[in-house]
Amino acid sequence: MIFCIDNYSNPKEIVVYDSIDQITNMIEWQDILDKGIINIDADGNIYEWDDYKKSEYGRIYGYSMKVVGTNTDLANKCFLTYEKQNRPTEFLLEE
Repeated sequence: MIFCIDNYSNPKEIVVYDSIDQITNMIEWQDILDKGIINIDADGNIYEWDDYKKSEYGRIYGYSMKVVGTNTDLANKCFLTYEKQNRPTEFLLEE
């Protein structure tokens, strides 16, 4: 499960995807180029779009996703809110 967090909104708007593959099949150009979106999985791995390389995850429009760090606190907060709200496809995350 991947949480796509919009850092421009307050509270944060989050869209939930089942996998990296689902993101690469549904994402739009502006979301690829926008650094205001955080893509984080339930384990806390943070993904960022980059030029395609074989070792990276998922590819779209010549871009792919690679792990650039971790944030387990944010992942836990997203996951707990997601569970508490009965697993919606979109939800808001209070700061």
